[in-house]
Amino acid sequence: MTDPRFDVPAFPDAPVASGAATAPSARLFSMAGVGWASFLGSPLAGGILLAANARRLGNRALAQRQILATALVTLVSVLLYAATELPETAAVPHALVHVVVIAGLAGTIVYARHAQGAAVAAHRIAGGALYSNWRAAGIGLLTLLGVWLSIASALVALGVAGVLNFDNDLRLVRDYPPPAELRLPAGWRVANRPQDPGDATYRIRRFRYGLMSAGIEFVIGDKSDDTLSSFCEGMLDAVKEGGSEIEWSHAASGTVAGRPARMCEHKGALGDGIVHQASVLTSGNTKTCALVYTAREENYARYLPEFAQVRDSLRCP
Repeated sequence: MTDPRFDVPAFPDAPVASGAATAPSARLFSMAGVGWASFLGSPLAGGILLAANARRLGNRALAQRQILATALVTLVSVLLYAATELPETAAVPHALVHVVVIAGLAGTIVYARHAQGAAVAAHRIAGGALYSNWRAAGIGLLTLLGVWLSIASALVALGVAGVLNFDNDLRLVRDYPPPAELRLPAGWRVANRPQDPGDATYRIRRFRYGLMSAGIEFVIGDKSDDTLSSFCEGMLDAVKEGGSEIEWSHAASGTVAGRPARMCEHKGALGDGIVHQASVLTSGNTKTCALVYTAREENYARYLPEFAQVRDSLRCP
């Protein structure tokens, strides 16, 4: 039988000896780990680690705010990079985007040290365990994969909805019908192929990162000398009948592949934007061929040299 006298400490106010202080049971990510995750996987990856630390430290509300804030920084970075690549918004300077993105990454790391640096240091001093930086880096890479998969899913959804076009294959179009020849620079492709190649209109579109930036209508039909002399006037009348207000227009004569050609250019209002068109008409032995280049004002000059390549490659049969 146990003597009850030995169940009472000799010093009532002294704690029972346990051999060592009890270490915190929860593991945390170090600030270096948060930095590696952010660098490899976007600010969102750093936010995921910060949120995990906050939950283990008992602050779930802070964890949610950190996830939302870093997700927003990542989204802004993605949108800024997209803005530099899309022709319609390419006015955003690349240097400015890099500065903003780097600032967002650096801000995430600085905020992490400010918000949790002291708590993680105290946890470590108390004997608490930390996850390895390799684990943090792996989470960063997995987060980056998730971000890219999300972007890809969004692009596929837009493609299915018809907003984007993902047929980026370069096509060298030579027969419209034989032996007509037309060569397309990279980024241009045929959007339709009519059943009757002898007298038809082919729509050729300029795509960049899935978005249409400009277009060319290639029209081929039976030879008509009258069409060559009245081509530009007919184009102008068609635009006016369509309700587009013409700001300026001019025509000139030239040659394409050594054959006489009529060229005209005009600018007008279409809906809420300004549209530029450059057109050329030439005849071969049996056919008359026309190219009509159309683009909004912000894209017209960008793709005009490429249209010139298409025009110079035209061989009308």
